[in-house]
Amino acid sequence: MSPLAKFAQLWHQRLTWPAALAMLLFVISGISHPIMVWTGPQQTAFFPPKQSFDSSQVEAMVNILQQNHIAEASLVKLVPAQDKVLLQITRDLQQPRDYYDLSSAVLLSDYDQQQAKWLASYYTGRSIDEIKTVAYKTDFDMAYPAVNRQLPVWRVDFIGEDNLTAYIHTETLTVAAINNDWKRGLQWLFQVLHTQHALQDIPWLQFTVMNLLMAVLMFFSVMGVILIFALPKRKKITHTSRRWHRRLALVIYVPLIMLLISGFYHLWFSYLDTNAREQRLLPPLSLTQLKGASDSFKSAMDRYRDQPLDQVSLIANTQGELFARLSVPNGAAGKAITREQRFAGKGQEKQAVYIPLKSDSRLDDRGFVKQVAAYYLPANTEITAIEPITFFGPSYDFRNKRLPVWQIDTQAQRIFVDAKTGILVDQIKAAGQYERLSFQMLHKWNWLTPITGRFVRD
Repeated sequence: MSPLAKFAQLWHQRLTWPAALAMLLFVISGISHPIMVWTGPQQTAFFPPKQSFDSSQVEAMVNILQQNHIAEASLVKLVPAQDKVLLQITRDLQQPRDYYDLSSAVLLSDYDQQQAKWLASYYTGRSIDEIKTVAYKTDFDMAYPAVNRQLPVWRVDFIGEDNLTAYIHTETLTVAAINNDWKRGLQWLFQVLHTQHALQDIPWLQFTVMNLLMAVLMFFSVMGVILIFALPKRKKITHTSRRWHRRLALVIYVPLIMLLISGFYHLWFSYLDTNAREQRLLPPLSLTQLKGASDSFKSAMDRYRDQPLDQVSLIANTQGELFARLSVPNGAAGKAITREQRFAGKGQEKQAVYIPLKSDSRLDDRGFVKQVAAYYLPANTEITAIEPITFFGPSYDFRNKRLPVWQIDTQAQRIFVDAKTGILVDQIKAAGQYERLSFQMLHKWNWLTPITGRFVRD
């Protein structure tokens, strides 16, 4: 036996039990993740509720803003509510939204919670009367981890044996996550065993333990691979257990090392990454120019009187001119979709229509997003590509929730913008793009998805 083979055999044997422990931790918790994905609770409706909007409602919105002396706001929308349309105003992304009744022009006290309860009932199919508790969340925890991305949300708990919980993001009229006792248990198992979540308050210790577990498993695996090729070939191995050990090693070592390499990359990148993850807003809208919307605006709005819409939002171009952006929905209200479709991503918007309130200016999503990019990117940055994203992929995955969005590429980074509001949803630099590709392809095996579908891949 060669010195290399002796060295590999020695350490492969010495590391058997530590590697077995690491393997069990990662395998048991790893299996829990796809089980959680495919057996967890499913929302009964996927597409947001819809309403028909007309110019009189936009006029009412204008009057409310003027009567209440609201000179600026971060986001201004007309949104569906329970049996009516309301004016939703966002002053700060971290605070509950304000709502005004269009007919009475009255500010509805603490209505964001009521909106969350209605949306939770709509998406889960449970009655509002079954709601047990409601809480406003501004940070992540084990039950609602950072992988969900959206904050703040309302946590809505329902009565029942399964203790169903829906996390509602009222700004986008969506359910950010849905859990029950079964899913929470699997989620806890994954977090405790796979990511060492119990150590998250001591980041350096969590990082060290994860590195140690993976380093032991990696060194053990590499020594095993050396043995496969360094030991003398024999026509027949007499011991059945040793024969199957070698056969399985030939099958397992490639995917195992793929998982470990991508896991190391993901761990180190996440620990060292300083890339901002929080969502960013454009400067507040100046609403002083709203008075006296043009007749052309009113007639254009009335053309869409009978068109069901997700929402109507106010958008400003770089000159400060205001537009009403009409979001034409993709899919029927209350319609559910399969898990496969949900994880692949299905855009909730079919088309956007921009109607100028006073000027004759023209605008569309591409033009608006290009203007938005100039605000979020460093001065004089050259945009190399700009395209709509209508499904989830390696760069923009299911964690982001919002679809459709627009992807803007430069030499140094890539950003994603929600054209409904101009919000910067996500951004990644070149190194982050490589890490995401590694994690998607080597760790999650998404290269198989186009061939087998997600369920067979899992």
